[in-house]
Amino acid sequence: MMFMELNERCKDLSLIKSIPSTWNFQPIKHLIISHDGGAWGDEENHDKNDCICIRIADFDYLKRTVKENVELTIRNYKSNQIEKLKLQDGDIIIEKSGGGDKLPVGRTIVFHQNYDAVFANFSERIRVKMDYNSDFVNYCLMAFYFIGGVYNFFNQTTGIQNLSTKMYLGDIYLPCPNRNIQNQIVSYLDAKCDAIDKAITHKRSVIEKLKEYRTAVITKAVTKGLNPDVKMKNSGIVWIGQIPINWQISKIKFLIETGENGMKIGPFGSALKGVTLSKGPVKIYNQANLIAENFDISKHYISAETYEKLKSYTINAGDILFSMMGTIGKCRIMPKGKPIGIMDSHLLKARLNTNKVLPEFFVYVFDKDRNPATLEQLIYSSQGSIMNGLNSSIVKTIKLAVPDIKEQQQIVDYLDAKCSKIDSAIQQQEQIIAKLEEYRKSVIYYAVTGKKEVSA
Repeated sequence: MMFMELNERCKDLSLIKSIPSTWNFQPIKHLIISHDGGAWGDEENHDKNDCICIRIADFDYLKRTVKENVELTIRNYKSNQIEKLKLQDGDIIIEKSGGGDKLPVGRTIVFHQNYDAVFANFSERIRVKMDYNSDFVNYCLMAFYFIGGVYNFFNQTTGIQNLSTKMYLGDIYLPCPNRNIQNQIVSYLDAKCDAIDKAITHKRSVIEKLKEYRTAVITKAVTKGLNPDVKMKNSGIVWIGQIPINWQISKIKFLIETGENGMKIGPFGSALKGVTLSKGPVKIYNQANLIAENFDISKHYISAETYEKLKSYTINAGDILFSMMGTIGKCRIMPKGKPIGIMDSHLLKARLNTNKVLPEFFVYVFDKDRNPATLEQLIYSSQGSIMNGLNSSIVKTIKLAVPDIKEQQQIVDYLDAKCSKIDSAIQQQEQIIAKLEEYRKSVIYYAVTGKKEVSA
């Protein structure tokens, strides 16, 4: 196939460097009829001006359209807003603003639903001319997104990414074969992407089953032990059930050291206000360390002078750290060899009496991602308000099934080995998913740029 080189300006603003000699190329602004920003509207009013409102949260990027089997939001709009924002089949919706996602804004979907709807703020709708297949244009925009082209069109504000759609829609050049070739490419990519997406979905279901299996293995070990022939007794606790006859039920307050170091909440936020540093001798550990299971990351520090005032909040190796806000039920052991640091106001620490319970055993029992039974107990103990926050009084009253130290160590050794194998299997599935996702990107790129010849 003969290829035509693009001029230098087009190369800088395009996802392509060359196209088949029979194709054309155009900036997006020449392919579209209109582009409009969305609106959030008012509260549902149960009248004729109530409309389904498609939000960014409703985007199904895998299927390249609106999610199925989800409860869509109803909002109320003025008649002229409905007329302007009403979506038509084939409209492309762009994720224009957002934050908190690992991926940048700029992802797109195509509206192909059989119901009337409008689109919300933080998104923009583009409507392409009749000469162009909107699904082909969307695949082109996906390819441009995959190669990182959207980074050139960001306006970054505090915590929010904003896509400058005026520049984005005005200057990006897209490949433009004739309509028949566009249709052929769309048919080819729909089939290929659906097959890849089914494989990804299957791999994700395998991962979920492996995670469920890991949870079952842990829960059984920390409540029933490793000896299937041991005599059992009633624990008296619904979410624990039967336990080995030689095990004891103990509240956490009896498993920690005595005194103020036994359990301690992080300092009030006001104690750290105005004294945090971007670099310093003493780290501030926070919930992000627990969630990422990484105690090397840190954004905030304090001076040696501030540390002298707050040294009672020091975290020692072996301390158990609990997440108090948001991700409730998460706990981790402070590893050895980490820089000296204190906890922030969203952490709770416990210093265990290691003659009664091993930190490694405790984490297997307490952490919600390992054994959900304890989270159920947390919710019950706080009468359902646990998701709003955790405190030391609640944690101290939680009851655990505890064997002797020797048996705890046996259980920890067993679970470490078993979970390592399961985690390795999960990682293998995740690596396959990553390869499938990269393959999908290359399939789309090569098809829409003409590098892959596609027949009907």
